[in-house]
Amino acid sequence: MLYGAYSSPQAFWEAGGRFDELGVNGLFLHSARVDGETIRRAATQGAAVYAEFGTFRGDGALASGRHPDVAPIGRDGLPIPKTERFLGACPSAPRFLLEKEAALRTLVREQPVAGVWLDYLHFHCDFELPAPPLDQSCFCDRCLARFEQDTGLRPEGRTTAERAAWLLERELDAWTAWKCGVIAAYAAGARRIVEEERPGTKLGIYSCPWTDEEYGGALRTVLGVDIDRLHAVV
Repeated sequence: MLYGAYSSPQAFWEAGGRFDELGVNGLFLHSARVDGETIRRAATQGAAVYAEFGTFRGDGALASGRHPDVAPIGRDGLPIPKTERFLGACPSAPRFLLEKEAALRTLVREQPVAGVWLDYLHFHCDFELPAPPLDQSCFCDRCLARFEQDTGLRPEGRTTAERAAWLLERELDAWTAWKCGVIAAYAAGARRIVEEERPGTKLGIYSCPWTDEEYGGALRTVLGVDIDRLHAVV
């Protein structure tokens, strides 16, 4: 059984705390906070370190100017606006994906973490809000071309909004299955990277806690999260 603590342990340690005295055997940290000294000190107290690795979160990448094309495109053909705290990412933005792949490789290669937990592994949705907007995405040209290549279905319409409407009205099941496949494929790719760089490292996810029935099935239709498919690789 894993009993974990989350975030930096520095204040806890400075106050004289020890993980082994509380039965804590896992420490979860944002990947940017992981370092060798923290891993070593946690190990002396019986706790392994697990790195939280952000995947499809785009607000920071967009604000930095590094990835101006990362915002997901909504059914109206326009970039979906950031909520007060969150913006997802287009899962087909090539430079963004390459940057994430490189960061994951570097993390696992350089830090002997016991595992990596993927965060924001879903299409755009700020599901922690009391009344989350259920925006469908991503309808950028890249995602629509990828959908056509993977399924053989060509969305009809002259504009992005028309093609999105066609998909949601005529081929929602195919669109949903494709989205779930995109997310599962990303997790499988992360699994390959982790195994290549540090075999035996655990891979997990932080997932939206909704059931398949909540919000009209939005876990699959909006977020693209199929727990059964993800369970095969994480």
